[in-house]
Amino acid sequence: MPYILDHHYLPLEKYHNTFHLYEDEVRHYMLTDLLELHFIECSKFRQLPFNINDPLHRWLRFMEKHITNEQLEELMRMDDTIREAEERLAYLASDAETRRRYALREKALHDKASLLKDARDEGIKEGIERGYKQGIEQGMEQGIEKMTYEMAINMLKEGLDYKLIRRLTGLDDKQLSQLQQTRRDADNGDCNS
Repeated sequence: MPYILDHHYLPLEKYHNTFHLYEDEVRHYMLTDLLELHFIECSKFRQLPFNINDPLHRWLRFMEKHITNEQLEELMRMDDTIREAEERLAYLASDAETRRRYALREKALHDKASLLKDARDEGIKEGIERGYKQGIEQGMEQGIEKMTYEMAINMLKEGLDYKLIRRLTGLDDKQLSQLQQTRRDADNGDCNS
């Protein structure tokens, strides 16, 4: 399976690297010889001297965007498969229906990429808004809870009856007992200092 890339991808010097599937612990055991991954990094290839006798060099030169007519003629004279590929490409380019289909496909790919980007951006925006709203709600709940506890502590300090404090704050007897104990512990801690 070839991957032809127009950028540096692997931290290796070679422009063409081949990988196979090996067992992780028994490194000499290859799962299959039917699957290879070829990484061809054109950016590294362009830094090398061109070798017209190397078939891969010829194909990579053929695929270059800025190949000159002279270079193309030389490749086609030397390699029949490149000549056949160029003839087929020229035929396809001359067919109006093929060009129309190609343009429609390019537009569809562009539209799909735009839709995916818009959906991702909308999802991010919605996530931020939802998180912001939840944060505000959670902060308000925590603030109300803290205020309720502080109010109950002040009522306990004033010696008000649990029944009245329960009615005014909505706290139950267990919560009021815990607050009373916390207040006593804090008072004892202040006295012992």
